[in-house]
Amino acid sequence: MLAAGEGLLLTTMASGEGWQRVHLIGIGGSGMSAIAAILVRMGCRVTGSDLRESETVRKLEGLGVTVYRGHRPENLGRPDVVVISSAVADDNPELEAAHKRGFPVLRRIEMLNLALRGKRMIAVSGSHGKTTTTSVVYRMLGLAGHDPTLVVG
Repeated sequence: MLAAGEGLLLTTMASGEGWQRVHLIGIGGSGMSAIAAILVRMGCRVTGSDLRESETVRKLEGLGVTVYRGHRPENLGRPDVVVISSAVADDNPELEAAHKRGFPVLRRIEMLNLALRGKRMIAVSGSHGKTTTTSVVYRMLGLAGHDPTLVVG
């Protein structure tokens, strides 16, 4: 895994422009919080917003992420890219402001794809047993001497 501050930048596929500042709307969800943690480890400056206070939000703040409570246009600042989860409605004030100000907006899965590009991945899907199977695979990789990153959600 990368240590915080190693300075890697996300790069857009089309332009090659580095993204250093990333804002995640709905950052407290399981999938979005995992992406936020990965971005921090890649050296990005991460901000985000969520409607609820939670242990997940507090952990992100412990990593240096600025998390705003509630969704307001002023939360955006000047990000290089905005990331949204599927739970974010089209009339979300931050999303509307991002579109109005011309910031690139990516869905969670698009950002995950960019952040993990070039990495080897294992995906676990299905109706039942995903969390258990994922935990077993993660543990096995660790015991085998690998340094896996776990993204759940």
